[in-house]
Amino acid sequence: MSPSSPSSRSSRTAPSRRGVLAGLGLAAGGAVLSGCASPAVAGIVGTGPGKDTLQFWSLLGGADGIVMQGMVDQYKKTHPNVKQQTVTLGWGDPYYTKLSLAVIGNHPPDVGIAHLTRARILAKAGLLDPIAESDLERNGLRITDFNPVAVQMATINGKLYAVPLDTHVQTVFYNTKICKQAGLLKPDGTLVDLDSRDRFTEAALESKKVTKQWGFGIGVQDPVISWRQFQGFYSQAGGQVVADQGTKVVLDDDKAGEVIDFITGLTLHKGAVPSTASSGAVFNAFAAGTLGLFIDGDWDISAFKAAKTPFDMTRFPQLFGSVPTDYKVQADSHSLVLPRNSGRSRQRLDTTLQFIKSIISQSLTWGGGGHIPAYLPTDRSEAYKKLKPNSNYAASARHAAYDPDAWYSGSGSHFESVVGGYLSAAFTGQSSVSAALKNMRRDLNRLAKTKSPLKSA
Repeated sequence: MSPSSPSSRSSRTAPSRRGVLAGLGLAAGGAVLSGCASPAVAGIVGTGPGKDTLQFWSLLGGADGIVMQGMVDQYKKTHPNVKQQTVTLGWGDPYYTKLSLAVIGNHPPDVGIAHLTRARILAKAGLLDPIAESDLERNGLRITDFNPVAVQMATINGKLYAVPLDTHVQTVFYNTKICKQAGLLKPDGTLVDLDSRDRFTEAALESKKVTKQWGFGIGVQDPVISWRQFQGFYSQAGGQVVADQGTKVVLDDDKAGEVIDFITGLTLHKGAVPSTASSGAVFNAFAAGTLGLFIDGDWDISAFKAAKTPFDMTRFPQLFGSVPTDYKVQADSHSLVLPRNSGRSRQRLDTTLQFIKSIISQSLTWGGGGHIPAYLPTDRSEAYKKLKPNSNYAASARHAAYDPDAWYSGSGSHFESVVGGYLSAAFTGQSSVSAALKNMRRDLNRLAKTKSPLKSA
């Protein structure tokens, strides 16, 4: 990874405003811009943050947003001479659209949060500045101190475009009281091994005997949740959905059909997983202590702690693949990025990187909310190992199956909703497996043939 100067970081030709909007599936005007006096709109129309203000944009809400604000407040305490401003925008496309337009308006924030699956898209569109290793090291950070899987995802053509903050994965939550009654706990109180389809199914059915309701909670009514489960298991089977940066459909009908058949067997034939309940109802059932087993993102940990649910956690199971090295789990990573700014001075760059360093140095605090720290000194620390149940699934970060590398993909994307919608229809009995695969392939072919409107000229 070669170092790059501030001037060379912004050498790409910028994509047009129209191209960014088209690429994100949004129209210009009021649907995108709201609150003309807001810092976000100020960046878009060409005013942006003041020269003496370090501006940080975030899409984090809920418990994540509260934790992040606390970390930013800690930065302010240790850097009283820096005027800092945080702008929080709506999660998903609204955030990435406004961030893109702020760059095009030549008044971007100094630093922003981005999912790595979306950071790659922004970087390829010329909307992010690469981060030189020498600049990081000058400010007390080394890229070798971060999860190499996340670093690889953050790197394009040998240049680093994001500093990984975490990896967030799908995990198994289990109610310790119910699982004890169902005979699903080992002598040490942890969950029995679920790493086979037979054991997974047996555990779901044993849990169902106790709850008289559902065995294993998975929100298959939700397209995005359906995609996340499919992506994890399908990746274990060695499957890919698209290749060549999304221009080639490589969906393997046999492998994909095997995964869909297994989940539909649990929902429609064995009644072990609810097929008619909303994802919210499944979540609430676990929080209320009436569901024994539940799969969802690690970020739910804060809600279940607040609800005083008697629970523990373990990694997403390996139900496909023939050897342990086949293990994968659907994941993404929050990261810190530098939106493209041709006028960023070295002093401003260092101030921004010092902000990033402060956030990274608080990775143990961030990890308390469920996400796995990407910063290895934290991940390997005794303090994090003692953080339970968080550290139980920490090794999953080395086996992240990110969403496909394509301009139309990534967390919160239309891709997840469309492909996940066909999967959800199959899982809930509204579609046959063959129809789901046919529809997925049709829409994937359409996306693969569509030229990316985000590519730099």
